[in-house]
Amino acid sequence: MKNKQRKKDLKTARKIQTYNIVYDIIEVGVSLTAGFTSGSSALIGWGLDSVVEVLSASTLWWRFNGEINGIEK
Repeated sequence: MKNKQRKKDLKTARKIQTYNIVYDIIEVGVSLTAGFTSGSSALIGWGLDSVVEVLSASTLWWRFNGEINGIEK
């Protein structure tokens, strides 16, 4: 019973992370495009910071996915 609830919670967390990754990728595109178009170093810096956020969110998604697959085995 406890394992089923954990698996359900992990799947919910993975789904939220998927939305977070998509949002962050859009943020990267918009901020870098706006930054290079306007010549704003602040926007370019924000875009580069968002790349780090995408990497971090992707790593967490990968961990959730691995744990879900480990539970299923």
